[in-house]
Amino acid sequence: MRTHDVSFATRPISRIKRLTLVDGSEGLIFAPYGSAWRQLRKICTVELLSTRRVQSSRGIGEQEVQHLLQAVSTTTATPGAAVNLSTLLSSYVNDSTVHTIIGSRFKDRETFLRLMGEGIELFSRPGLPDLYPSSRLAMLVSRKPQLVKQHNQAMMGFMETIIQEHQAPLGATTDKEEDLVDVLLRIQKEDDSLEFPLTTRAANESSSSELD
Repeated sequence: MRTHDVSFATRPISRIKRLTLVDGSEGLIFAPYGSAWRQLRKICTVELLSTRRVQSSRGIGEQEVQHLLQAVSTTTATPGAAVNLSTLLSSYVNDSTVHTIIGSRFKDRETFLRLMGEGIELFSRPGLPDLYPSSRLAMLVSRKPQLVKQHNQAMMGFMETIIQEHQAPLGATTDKEEDLVDVLLRIQKEDDSLEFPLTTRAANESSSSELD
């Protein structure tokens, strides 16, 4: 990717996916190649995917492995009980990911995982607008655009809750490692040199439209 990342920078955006995007909220995945894309890539390289960041997440991995082993031990304590490793490993991957992104103090991790799963299922299931992208009639008669809008509003409202929780002041004695949301909020607050400031515009606008 270091050699060919520019070739993958500008990805096509379907009409369905555009329903979930506010202008300027394409992020690194869908942002067209340019200054904004280079800035996002630099943030990812320096702050999110650096060796220091990976090493700082080691404790999270060890903690989740301990939970995995405890789950296996609890299951095998019952004579004749079968251990579903696929389910346990899936939970381990999900918990490690959520723990790294939004932190262990977040109370509604199950809701977050449910919304993520619903989104993956919704976007991976083809609908009429995917089969006939240039057809206005397909957009009108298909239920998928409305389902996508509803899911996006729920997800963005949920992300706004996560952001507000991370912005809330912690006690003076609280010793908490930065998760990825903390890192992005710190960059947003402290780095005045950004050509394209980081915002929570997409989440705020989705929450507003939900209230309307």
